[in-house]
Amino acid sequence: MYRRIIGIAVLLSCILIFSLPIMAVGAIVVDGNFNDWVGQPSLADPVDGGFIAIDDITRFGWATNPNEERLYFMIERKTYLLHKLWPAHFILYIDGNDNGNYGDKHDYYIDIEYKPLLGSVDVDVYDRKGKPVASYIQNGGQIAGVDKVEFSVPMTDLGIIPPSQTIRMYVVGVESHDRVPNGGDIQWSPIPIMPSWLLATIFVAGLIGAVIILKKRRVVC
Repeated sequence: MYRRIIGIAVLLSCILIFSLPIMAVGAIVVDGNFNDWVGQPSLADPVDGGFIAIDDITRFGWATNPNEERLYFMIERKTYLLHKLWPAHFILYIDGNDNGNYGDKHDYYIDIEYKPLLGSVDVDVYDRKGKPVASYIQNGGQIAGVDKVEFSVPMTDLGIIPPSQTIRMYVVGVESHDRVPNGGDIQWSPIPIMPSWLLATIFVAGLIGAVIILKKRRVVC
């Protein structure tokens, strides 16, 4: 009996261990502090625009928070000299029904303008025809000198119904025409991650349940 209990405990431990990277990732807060993006999924992009580009994208990140129906995004750019003071303009395209077509009724695009002098981000959501859906001003950047910007959008403003809906997306720098990814797009199922306390609870409950079941079987035998 104890061998079975140990086997179940090892299995549950493996599940918990593989979940640790997810548990270690903290919640994203749009505040101009980018430490919370460590460990989140992202895609790097080489410097393409050269010296004159003000919105050459070098990394694009995406994430969700536990029990929160919002999408979070991070864009890092490469700048030179006084470019750090200049606004950067990006467009994030969302294929809401994951069919590879960005022009049907389920699709949206997000216009992002980062203003380093103010440390703010203007975020405007449009449907595929260019009709305004929502607009926000967020504190997603630090004043002058930081080449990263973060912002969030409610899933409802993009027609996303969690947790089963899968989307596609790509982002473009308006001035540099730098595209991430350079070809194709990113496929993502934006499911809010499970908080660490819930994972631990599942682990303990599973172990206790296994012990109870095996004890009952032993009594019957």
